Amino acid sequence: MSWMLVVGFWLAGPVLHATASETVATVNGERVRAEELQHWMLLERADVARYFYREHGVRDASDLWRREFGGESPAEMLRRQALEKLVRIKVQQLLAVEKGILASTDFRDIMEKRNAVNRARQKRIDRGGVVYGPKQFSPRTYFDHVFDRMVEDLKAHLAENDFKLPEADMRERFREQGLEGVRSFERIRGALQMQYVDEAYEQWVNESVEAAKVRIERDALEKISVW
Repeated sequence: MSWMLVVGFWLAGPVLHATASETVATVNGERVRAEELQHWMLLERADVARYFYREHGVRDASDLWRREFGGESPAEMLRRQALEKLVRIKVQQLLAVEKGILASTDFRDIMEKRNAVNRARQKRIDRGGVVYGPKQFSPRTYFDHVFDRMVEDLKAHLAENDFKLPEADMRERFREQGLEGVRSFERIRGALQMQYVDEAYEQWVNESVEAAKVRIERDALEKISVW
């Protein structure tokens, strides 16, 4: 990953607060607002707390985010993990925009659509109608729903274009998996293609994350409180 600032920026600053719309980073030129990073920091908190319990025996979480343990800072790790998660998400969203699958990568746009969906679902419930799935989407469940659907659509597009497996390679894959005489090639052709797409997609994501140009707005980042 091509970080455009040194790792020293991760030191936790004083308890300040960034405005929700403040840009804390850019990923390949695409802005990341404070509210988006805070969303992922909230989701990563439990994982970081588990790490410090497992590695350093930290049981009292009351001041976990204000201290260091064994030279490691929970606040630093939380910001880093959240941003790494976001970089992985952004490179996929940007490809989806490029392929015409997604209109915008903006987190605020996604959350505004969530609000509209929730209002519509509540109105239907109030009128005695039936809604499928949760009555109301939380920020996490709605983002996951939208993102998972985007990845499915993106993989389907790539399967027909960029990641289309040649017939000879598909038959070779069929033989390598020991399926001759067990399954019909024609019956599992689609499954073999999607297996290849899944592998190629994961490789592409990993390479894109490594090549990503990430610019950190240090002052804004350090204003995001982790407690």
